[in-house]
Amino acid sequence: MKKYQPKISVIIPVYGVEKYIRQCLESVINQTYKNLEIIVVNDGTKDNSMKIVEEYLSDERIKIINKENGGISSARNKGIEEVTGEYISFVDSDDYLEKDLYEKIVLNLNAEDILVFNFNEFNDKENKKKKIKVKKIKKLSKGYMFYKNTYYACWNKIYKTKYIEEKKLDLI
Repeated sequence: MKKYQPKISVIIPVYGVEKYIRQCLESVINQTYKNLEIIVVNDGTKDNSMKIVEEYLSDERIKIINKENGGISSARNKGIEEVTGEYISFVDSDDYLEKDLYEKIVLNLNAEDILVFNFNEFNDKENKKKKIKVKKIKKLSKGYMFYKNTYYACWNKIYKTKYIEEKKLDLI
């Protein structure tokens, strides 16, 4: 019997990140969990970020959406309009993921609308970025709001697509 493997739509907004986008994309593409849809939203970047993204288009999981610059929230919301997966995850284009992040997440999915996971954050002055990884997972069930000690960012959570659609959530 085959294990349940929901499709996860990963939304990556891109603006001015040519220094980081390669490491970000490789960390998503090379996940041990493969049932991913990778939505790259070009938020009108003027640097070489999208030229770098185009190098990865041989991976059929990658879809590019181009839009005028409207900011990171606008780019995320545009990405939400295009998802086909059962779950949505956000990765900022200057971040990178532990290689088995989505595999660990899927093992912990049940009926939750939102699942929260931890991350490591590094100081840019030291030329280090956030490394998002599963250490401890909090499950947020239907009807619950975020816990007091939950970090308020969209990129350390995975969302059931139906939940975002039903609640008509916009990311600000």
